[in-house]
Amino acid sequence: MTPKSFWIAHLENRGRLMVRLSGELDMAGAEEVRRFIDTTLAKDYAAVSFDCRGVTFIDSIGVKALLHLVQRCAEMGVEPTFSMSGRIERVLSAMGLGSLSDLAAKRTS
Repeated sequence: MTPKSFWIAHLENRGRLMVRLSGELDMAGAEEVRRFIDTTLAKDYAAVSFDCRGVTFIDSIGVKALLHLVQRCAEMGVEPTFSMSGRIERVLSAMGLGSLSDLAAKRTS
């Protein structure tokens, strides 16, 4: 069994959800995100924030997982906020995506 390289921690408080993503957001991490969407994000929240500053690696599958988080929040009618490391922002920019917060704002408007 390989050691776990990705974690999701969350805290719910009065209809608000704070989520911290840490580690390598690759295929295995994306599966964790999918499970998180199917379980925790199956409920509706008034506000959702994602702290991705602990993500140490991301590939195209990991980016797609983040886009699924944006999509789920749009389905809830919530504009999520994202805190990203400079490294992850550069990857998103190189892929032509820009800011996830800006993308989320477009999807919920």
